[in-house]
Order: sequence, then structure tokens, then C-alpha cells
Amino acid sequence: MITSYTSFEDCLHALNLHFKKMGNATLAEGMAVYMKSQFVYFGIPAPVRKNIFAEYKPTLISFIKQGHLEAIILLMWEYDEREWQYCAVELLLACKKYWTTGTIELIERLILSKSWWDTVDHLGGKITGLFFNQFPRERQARIKSWIHHSNMWLNRSAIIHQLTYKEKTNVDLLLACITPHIHSKEFFHRKAIGWALRQYSRTDPEKVKDIVNSIPLSPLSKKEALRLIQPS
Repeated sequence: MITSYTSFEDCLHALNLHFKKMGNATLAEGMAVYMKSQFVYFGIPAPVRKNIFAEYKPTLISFIKQGHLEAIILLMWEYDEREWQYCAVELLLACKKYWTTGTIELIERLILSKSWWDTVDHLGGKITGLFFNQFPRERQARIKSWIHHSNMWLNRSAIIHQLTYKEKTNVDLLLACITPHIHSKEFFHRKAIGWALRQYSRTDPEKVKDIVNSIPLSPLSKKEALRLIQPS
């Protein structure tokens, strides 16, 4: 049973001590290597991490109900260990009912900070999509900004933000996100383009084939886009 906390800072401090206690140096080293040594880890397997965090999440949500969403997420993001960022993404998603139109500024800030595919693909591919479903008027201007931004991770987020939209996918917007980056040599651009098209092929494979045949995609993007489509 988790003790009552008078502040979210105290709750996060207690969670940090719990994580440290459960850390495994050998696992931490392997996790860091897998992420190309960009981050340090406690070395806690995902199922264990989720179980630990589940004990503290209700308390943190109680503080979020009081208006502390951004403060809590940003404080979690400041911790060095990568497990903290995973928990922050999980908490942000769990608290979508408390999002406001201004939450997109927080999402963008997270995409731009400690950026790598493991956090960006959740923030850009799921959370951003859900946000624009809640606040559709915010989408056009924000996505246009992300498409042409100098930051690769915002580009990637724009490309993949409709992954969960299925038949509600705006194909014209998808093409607008893809087209400026079809000649990019960046792996994460090429992979994102293929991923977005592959996902939409589950809904409209013929349309995806038309797109692939009409745009000079990289071999990687094309291969990914057509992965689920049976040859004619």
C-alpha cells in the first residue's frame, strides 16, 4: 500500500527510490547498448516497471486532477533514467481526459527533448493522433508547422500522427506530410513514410498502391508501404 503524499514531488521521489531498489546493472547496460548508449537505465524490465508505476499512478493522477499535469510530466522528463520517460508517456496517455488545447505545446516539447524513436513513436504516433481527435481545430496549423520544421522528430510525428485513424485518415494531409521528405536520406523519415502508408494499406490497399506508383519513394519506404499488400 502506497503512503499518502502531500505533494507530487514527494510521490515522484518515492517512486525514484523504488526504481533504484529494483534496478539491475546488467540489464541497464544491455538496455543502454540497445539504444546506442544515448540514455542510462535503471535496468528494470518493462512488465516490472509498469507494475511498480501502477502503484504510484493513482496518486499522481489525483494531483493531475488539481491542475498539475504539465508540471508532473516535465519533472518526470527531467530524470536521467530512460524508464522515467516511458512512465511519463504512459501517464500522459492515461490522463487524456485532462488535456486542454494547450497540451499540444507540452507534447511538442517532449518530442523535441531526449528524442529517440522509443518515445517519439508513442508521442507522435498515438498521443498526437488522440489529441487532434479531441481538438481537431488545432491540427492543421500544428501539423503544417511540423511538416516543414527543421527537426526530424517533428517531421516524423507529422507523418505518423494518423496511424490509428483507419478510414478517418485524411489522405490529402498524409500526402502533404510525406511529400516534402520523399528525397530525404534520413532513415527515420524513410521508415516513417513506409510505416504510415503500410498502416493505411490495412484500410485501403488500392489507394496505397496508387500512391506508391505515383511518388518516387525510397526503396525502404516503398518496401515498408507494400509489406501487407498481396502482389497482383
